[in-house]
Amino acid sequence: MMMQDRFVHFDGARNFRDFGGYAARGARVKQGRLFRSAHFADVTPADIARLDGLGCAFVVDLRRPVERARQPNRWPGTSILTHESNSGHEAAEPPHVAFLRSGDLSVASVDAFMLGIYREMPFTQEHIGLFRAFFESAMANQGAGVVHCAAGKDRTGLLCALVLTALGVAADDVFADYDLTNQTHDFEERLTAFHQKLEEHLARVVPIAALRPFAGVSAHWLAEALAQIDARYGSLDGYLTRALGLGPDWRSALSAALIE
Repeated sequence: MMMQDRFVHFDGARNFRDFGGYAARGARVKQGRLFRSAHFADVTPADIARLDGLGCAFVVDLRRPVERARQPNRWPGTSILTHESNSGHEAAEPPHVAFLRSGDLSVASVDAFMLGIYREMPFTQEHIGLFRAFFESAMANQGAGVVHCAAGKDRTGLLCALVLTALGVAADDVFADYDLTNQTHDFEERLTAFHQKLEEHLARVVPIAALRPFAGVSAHWLAEALAQIDARYGSLDGYLTRALGLGPDWRSALSAALIE
């Protein structure tokens, strides 16, 4: 599968793609079983019909409750199991918006902010619970799964990287999949719209160069998250078993469900 062929274009769902199909330990990850996306608040009836046809058994929504309330999903319906966080810890606004409201908007400062986000992202309790739910649902082998957050890039990107790495996909492919967010067909259009909306909301001039990282991803952010996992747990295996609480047979169960 060519990288650009992974994108599935919808009218109202952004950054939707299949993250299966990669080589893994001499075999291959199944296609049509692992999907990633931004939110589903803007999907059309035609989008919903197409999404229903993907055979999804579960969806993991990584957004905080306030994000879900602000942009409630129009898909999936009640027939698909949905995992979401009900954490009571809610900031008044998203961390990146709070930073842009009062922070130093140099490119270096934005990069440092994002590195800090990635250092902690694998270890927050709401993420650990939802990451566990994705792995356990995938291992149940009952159908395809979708993971998404607001933009489908950071929280979603980390979880997808963990899944692919756990399946034995080479690091180069894991990082290439993560980087595809920067290659969405409407990237510049979304960046421009985000820029205009944010300046209106903050009543502050925001250099578009400072916003570019918030619209895309950077490989060294993901590398930092994976390095922190290794530093705290010794390996991804240690993280999956000790932090996420997956059982001793997780590797064989995951492979049985997702490797062909």
